[in-house]
Amino acid sequence: MPWDIQELIHRQANFIRNHQLPSGAIPWYEGGITDPWDHVECAIALDLSGRLDEASRAYRWLREVQNPDGRWWFTSMANHRI
Repeated sequence: MPWDIQELIHRQANFIRNHQLPSGAIPWYEGGITDPWDHVECAIALDLSGRLDEASRAYRWLREVQNPDGRWWFTSMANHRI
């Protein structure tokens, strides 16, 4: 089955965008946790797919939740850091 790579990229980017919270966080699933590693991978996907506003919100969220020493909590859920 031939795949239309542009269509796949578009669909995946829309999926990520549709799960992004107003804060910019991108949780694993609706109501789920957000971790910096998976979050930044999603932000990069948004960036590379041309969804620059959504990517910027994701990067801003990452900066806002960064600890003063430069690290991040392992996960974040509803403003609770774990």
